[in-house]
Amino acid sequence: VLEDAENQKEKTQKLSSNLAKYLPPQIHEAIFSGKFETGIATKRKKLTIFFSDIANFTSTSEGLQPEDLTKYLNEYFSEMTAIALECGATIDKYIGDAMMAVWNAPIDVEHHEEKAIQTALQIRHAMQEAELDIEIGIGINSGEVVAGNMGSDSRFEYSVLGDACNLAARLESSCKTVGKNLVIGEATINKYKGKAIELDSILVKGKEKPVKIYTI
Repeated sequence: VLEDAENQKEKTQKLSSNLAKYLPPQIHEAIFSGKFETGIATKRKKLTIFFSDIANFTSTSEGLQPEDLTKYLNEYFSEMTAIALECGATIDKYIGDAMMAVWNAPIDVEHHEEKAIQTALQIRHAMQEAELDIEIGIGINSGEVVAGNMGSDSRFEYSVLGDACNLAARLESSCKTVGKNLVIGEATINKYKGKAIELDSILVKGKEKPVKIYTI
């Protein structure tokens, strides 16, 4: 009986360790503690959302073999993810060469606007210091979104949806046109204690009026 119990414990630990590589730490911990609601459920919450993307990734990837491309992206994401997690982020997903992260969900994070900006500044510095020869664009925005389990009855993922999330993605896309590698929305910058530079307002898809944007 003791041997069976030990074997079961070992299997559970192995399963937990494997899942930890696929799930955000906060979600993983909640599932194994029995505190995570596994049905489809969402709630409104104010978050800060972060999108990043590699500049000219298509042309870069065309000259790499699949194995080299995978290594390239894994090194890049490892650096980015470590910094984001250290600053309290939940990694929502990786989409090709893009990373989406959120603060203040599923667990509360104080001063999440400030922490998202600090993450961007640390990542920008790390990319400058690294030998990956990568230029990135980062968009950050804050606002009320719907956060929770989304998908079907048989498979879902924890994610966020809403206008504030869409705007964060649009701000990241605007990095090329405004000539900056970090573009931040007004709702986020209003909570930032450091110095920021206001850029010319831009028109983004889904908005009738120009949006104020900032950089650091």
